[in-house]
Amino acid sequence: MSSSLLNLLESIDGSNPLFHSSNSIASKAPQTENRAREIIQRIALKALSTTDFFKHAIFYGGAALRFLHGLDRFTEDLDFKLLSPSTTFTLKPYFEKIHNEFIPFGIDIEADIEKKSSKGIISTILKVNAIRQIQSLGDKEQPDFNKKITVKIEISTNPANYTFNLVESMIHKPKTFTVRTIDKTELFAGKLCAALWRRQSKGRDWYDIMWYISNNISLNLSYFNSSIQQIGLKPCDPNTILEMIGKKIKEIDWEKMKEDVIPYVEKPEIVKNLSEVFFLDLIQNLKIIT
Repeated sequence: MSSSLLNLLESIDGSNPLFHSSNSIASKAPQTENRAREIIQRIALKALSTTDFFKHAIFYGGAALRFLHGLDRFTEDLDFKLLSPSTTFTLKPYFEKIHNEFIPFGIDIEADIEKKSSKGIISTILKVNAIRQIQSLGDKEQPDFNKKITVKIEISTNPANYTFNLVESMIHKPKTFTVRTIDKTELFAGKLCAALWRRQSKGRDWYDIMWYISNNISLNLSYFNSSIQQIGLKPCDPNTILEMIGKKIKEIDWEKMKEDVIPYVEKPEIVKNLSEVFFLDLIQNLKIIT
């Protein structure tokens, strides 16, 4: 392993309890793989921060919550949203910079061909055969050295008609750099929209909702309503939102939600408590700002 990459891994290990070898991750997603993916995410973010990318986009989703606000679970993707709609935006100008950012760490990275969905979501997948380079971290699992670590980058190019409360936030590993994001109340609204209307429910969404409510983060009603109007729904008042959440909670298969989230969390015992009864009780503490 290159000394630069080893130094980076050791520095992050020392500051993040999720990386300590005493904390076990479910075998579905070995701790080594989660660590490797997070390193890739950090380096890719660092690369984007040195370009004009954040003049056009904000950092969004679960990874933003983790890197900027301390969410206690690993994430798979890097999610972004453009500040204004664009039919021509592309990630292609940034690929070379992302590739070059990995060179000092001795990592060769591949990027899949960029795709664009009918809903205006641009995506690409970064692939790195980095497991072998990270084998010295002390994990007890025997990693698959032929497996590539992947990180999906997704950008929504058709944001809702809404003016974000922009925030400049610093990330301190691998080096200190700045990204542009939005207020936590708006991040919460975006997460709730995903949880309520995602085609296939994810336990990770509901774990994050638990985090927001448990940390007394309010839901931004204005952004929530702008987002649902974009998909053809009428604006909601706080009581209607609670009814919608309660209805969704009762429809969910909570055993599947636990299976989805448990590979990514530090303390699997927390996930065991996730249930219909738990969330129906939790949402009584939901705060909403208008």
